[in-house]
Amino acid sequence: MLSFGKKIIGKRMDLPKNSIYPDTLDTNKIISELDSSTKSITDQVTGLSNEKFNFKKEKKDWSIGDCMEHLVITEQSAKKILLGPVKYYYREYDAKVNVVKKAFSDDTKKFIASIEILPGDSSKIPDKLIADFVNNREDIKKVIEKEDLTPLCDAFRHRLFGHFTRLEWIYFVIYHSRRHARQIERIISSAP
Repeated sequence: MLSFGKKIIGKRMDLPKNSIYPDTLDTNKIISELDSSTKSITDQVTGLSNEKFNFKKEKKDWSIGDCMEHLVITEQSAKKILLGPVKYYYREYDAKVNVVKKAFSDDTKKFIASIEILPGDSSKIPDKLIADFVNNREDIKKVIEKEDLTPLCDAFRHRLFGHFTRLEWIYFVIYHSRRHARQIERIISSAP
């Protein structure tokens, strides 16, 4: 096998100095980051009244419930992708992690959710959405613990970022939820 001094999906080679995991994939670190992002959301939304959970400053705005429903739908799709068909491909398995982090860290950038992951118009039930969110996160943790995170997920190509490895999908979930955690914080501060 040819070695270009890079991490190759499916085969570990000499790792570049800028790798987020210089020696090996640290699944405990990944789970810790996932748990931290889960806690960030659940701490903010647990115990909110139905009124506050569904509050919209303007009709076009998203409520906290809308954010939660969007996260649940998106992450249920991500879970299916993580468990779907994969292929081994010659590129770094964490190549897009920092790209996703940078994109989702910039709150001045607006992203338009595709129709499949848009929240519905109905009033949201806090306890159900929080439970669905947490249960889905537990399922994603099982993927981290049991699956090889280096192959490319072949079932879906993200419209902005292209194909992701399992590791990149997991970090997509983490950084995407952190972005919505900040949005939820802003909604809470503007709610009556």
